Amino acid sequence: MEAGSPKDFNRVRALEAHEAQLAAIVHSVKLAVISVDEAQTIVLFNPEAEAVFRCSAAEALGRPLDLFIPVASRAAHRSLVASYDGSSGEHGSRTMGGERILAGLRADGEEFPIEATISIAAVEGRKLFTVILRDVSERERVYGELRRYGDIIDNSNDAIVSRAVDGAVLTWNRAAERLFGYTAAEMVGQDISRLYSPSTPPDQRDLTAHAARGAPIENFETIRRHRDGTDLEVAITLSLVRDRDGRVTGSSAIYRDISERKRMESELRRLLQEQRRAEVQVRESRDRLRELSSALQTIREEEKTHIARELHDELGQALTALKMDASVIAAELDPAQDVLRKRAEGMKQMIDATVASVRRISADLRPVMLDNLGLVPTLEWLTREFSRRTGIPVELDIPDENLGVGGDAATAIFRIVQEALTNVARHAGARHVSVEVVLDNGTVVVRVCDDGKGIAEEDSHKARSFGLLGMRERAYVLGGELRVARAPRGGTLIEAVIPAFGTTRDRSAT
Repeated sequence: MEAGSPKDFNRVRALEAHEAQLAAIVHSVKLAVISVDEAQTIVLFNPEAEAVFRCSAAEALGRPLDLFIPVASRAAHRSLVASYDGSSGEHGSRTMGGERILAGLRADGEEFPIEATISIAAVEGRKLFTVILRDVSERERVYGELRRYGDIIDNSNDAIVSRAVDGAVLTWNRAAERLFGYTAAEMVGQDISRLYSPSTPPDQRDLTAHAARGAPIENFETIRRHRDGTDLEVAITLSLVRDRDGRVTGSSAIYRDISERKRMESELRRLLQEQRRAEVQVRESRDRLRELSSALQTIREEEKTHIARELHDELGQALTALKMDASVIAAELDPAQDVLRKRAEGMKQMIDATVASVRRISADLRPVMLDNLGLVPTLEWLTREFSRRTGIPVELDIPDENLGVGGDAATAIFRIVQEALTNVARHAGARHVSVEVVLDNGTVVVRVCDDGKGIAEEDSHKARSFGLLGMRERAYVLGGELRVARAPRGGTLIEAVIPAFGTTRDRSAT
């Protein structure tokens, strides 16, 4: 080859330098660049194209471009290139596919969306088509997510509104239209203060500013105004929007209409107040009934005491006098008057039986020994008489015989034990009963336990169980309480806890 002129040599050197510079640009650009000849054979495949299509330049060069186009798109691609053959003198670049997103095919078979620009150039009499393309997979994914979230927001049942930091409304979903009465066209671009009500406290208006200063705005309840001028009670959950530097640029708020909930809460408060008033009235009525019951019990005890003393003193003395007279008459009769003597003896026996009945009735009404001897001897007599009449043995356990219990407390304890033993005789079918009375820190604990058939839970609270009700009231009036339960080994346990000195319960504590 003959050496060219210095001018030609310099031109070749300049062309080589230009080509080297162009190659460096093509290889360093952050977009995929592919060049093909008229036969659609790849002649240029830069490093970014290698990364995008997951194929090395050595594997791509000299192979058809169809290798990187999905089968379904190849015919359309050829037609597109054919329409851009430069026959009309067109040498500028042009976006391929117009507004459509094209599809590429990676070497591993994955299809993905691309945007591409094509240009044509003549090199040494040959046409070269160069495509500069961008992988828009991530962008399309984000757009898809935004569209999906946009649909979710627009179809949400909660009103969702976003605004700029200056108060301008940016988005307004359908639920916001339903809640506030304004359409999106009427609100987007308008100031959010349109929703403020004169009833809204000043510190509950610009919540974005409050949140930007660190105030928590989550399920914040306040008042906003409907388009028709009526006030709405709403709960607001607000999220701040910040830029890359952390500055607040706006906010997104979820509004929930809580007017109905507030109305129900108000109605509930009213009903609770009525319930409390009714409970006070019931409590007062119950206290009055208990006071009446206590008064009646006191009157009954006084009447029983009076009748018992009358029977014991008056009738007892009269019967004693009759017996003495019958004895005198019997002694004065002639031995021949055997019939009269036998009648006199019969009278004496009848008087003795009547005296015994009077004493029993008197003791049942009010044992004189309770007032004269105290609680412990009276309980001993009561359990002894119970065993004699029913044949059911009673074990009486009183560790401290000097209980020091008297007055109303002694009466209540005696009556509770008496009623419990009466219930055993009537209902329990028991073979053994134990009675325990202990003094514990100023409190008397009375336990009556039998081994009978036991009491059902529902029976212990029946309204017509007057015996149990009377025992409970006796304990309650003195500031104590009574419990009825199944005994550990079957049968029934009645346990009363009563202050030793019978302090009347404070009515204000009920």
